[in-house]
Amino acid sequence: MNYEQFTELRQGLTALWSESAEPDLEAQFTGEVAQSQRAIMTSAYKGTAAADLREPRIARHLETLRSGPETNGWTNVFLTLSLYEWAHRLPPPPDLALVPEWLVDTFLEIGYPIRSRSGKML
Repeated sequence: MNYEQFTELRQGLTALWSESAEPDLEAQFTGEVAQSQRAIMTSAYKGTAAADLREPRIARHLETLRSGPETNGWTNVFLTLSLYEWAHRLPPPPDLALVPEWLVDTFLEIGYPIRSRSGKML
């Protein structure tokens, strides 16, 4: 994937996660969409887009992510921010039990720092 394709794909996924209702996310995070998300989340191009993190919308999303998974819209925000920032630089959820079960494998796959049910970092 070249940088133009990366940018276009990321913009499309950002729009999808921003416009989707939280109950619909699991059904949407399948097949090609899930593969595209993972490709962006692990792409070397992601590190070249630091200016995107300074956008006010992204800064607001970081505050929502810090609030934890019990916050409305947290899953949408996680999916969006993971397109812009490396997993280890995102605030971890306080408890794995609060993360939607369908998303836990993706957290682990990309190295997102999460706590086990006992509170230990995985």
